[in-house]
Order: sequence, then structure tokens, then C-alpha cells
Amino acid sequence: MNVLEIPEVARLHERMLAVVKILAETPDPEPALLGLCHRKMRRTAARIRSGKFSIPPGDMTPEQIVEAMERTIHWEETMKWIRAEVADITKEVEAIQDSAAKRAMDYVMGVFHAARELAKEKGPDSEIAKSVEVMERAWRADFPRAKKRRKTA
Repeated sequence: MNVLEIPEVARLHERMLAVVKILAETPDPEPALLGLCHRKMRRTAARIRSGKFSIPPGDMTPEQIVEAMERTIHWEETMKWIRAEVADITKEVEAIQDSAAKRAMDYVMGVFHAARELAKEKGPDSEIAKSVEVMERAWRADFPRAKKRRKTA
């Protein structure tokens, strides 16, 4: 069975593909501007646009500086959204996995108990009885019984 045929998994897969597409389309930030306060960068960009703040001549024009600020703000906001979206998707995937594991364990235990009943009907020397014994040993190896504590005087 293809896992994407499960509606919940298909929906999460579509969400993840959308996140990857947005990530691929987001322009790279200006490394020197990463981590600066967005409010201050927006205010500075508005001042540069209005001419209240002049940029000394250099490698970049005022328009390029404003564009770099806006690109960096957009990149940081997008990364914040992507982190939140991936965390939400991860929680939903874990919930689906837990549910599937519980259903699988319930099914396995049902088969095991049905095999035990069949082994009782067939007798102790039957193949099914030997298989059940092997399953019980494996179960005990994985989940040993709790040891009783000794009483100390």
C-alpha cells in the first residue's frame, strides 16, 4: 500500500511540498543585515526612500540597500513561518505514527490471542502450539517480568 493513499498523510505531504516550494522561491537575505530589528530596518528604508537619510557613495545605491533590507526582512519572516509550519507538521506526523503503532499492536495482540486459543484446541504438540511458545519467549525476552523486591529487615 502506498502511504500517500492515506488522506491524512497525503494532506501533510501536500503541506510539506508547499513549504519546500516557498523555501525555494524565497530570495536569499543580505548576510550583514541578518538579525537586525525589523522595525528599525523598515524605518530606515522609509527614511532612505523619502530622502531624509542620505547614503554615502559606495558599492551600493540607496535603492539596492532598501531592497536588501526588505529582502532580509521577508526572508527572516518566511523562515520563522517555515519553522512553525514544520514543527506543526512534525507533531501531526508523530500523532499519526502513534495511532498507527497502537492499531498495529492491537491487531498483533488479537492475532496472538487467537493463535493461543487455536493452540489449545490443536494440542501441545501442534505446530501452532510450538509457534505460540516461541512468540511467548520472544515477548518475555523483550518485556521481562518485574522482579519482586526483597524485604529488608
